[in-house]
Amino acid sequence: MVNNKLVEIKKLMSPLDELLRDKSYLDTYLRNKVKERLTIAGYEASGYRAIEMFPGKSELVFKNASERINNLHKFLKTGMRNYISHPAI
Repeated sequence: MVNNKLVEIKKLMSPLDELLRDKSYLDTYLRNKVKERLTIAGYEASGYRAIEMFPGKSELVFKNASERINNLHKFLKTGMRNYISHPAI
């Protein structure tokens, strides 16, 4: 899985990162270049795929999310109606 590879790379880079952080413009430059390359490759800062950048490849994710949002809306709408009309409140 890609996330595991990114975690391993991060672990390997950690000592160098700690050494250079806040002490060098080179560190900032390198960090920004890595972040730029990962973003171009379709990843966000967390290492997960940036699905919003590739909606065609992520259609199922968006469909499932919209179904969950619609189901939550229906639940809240029904639940709130029952809650508001309850005589004990």
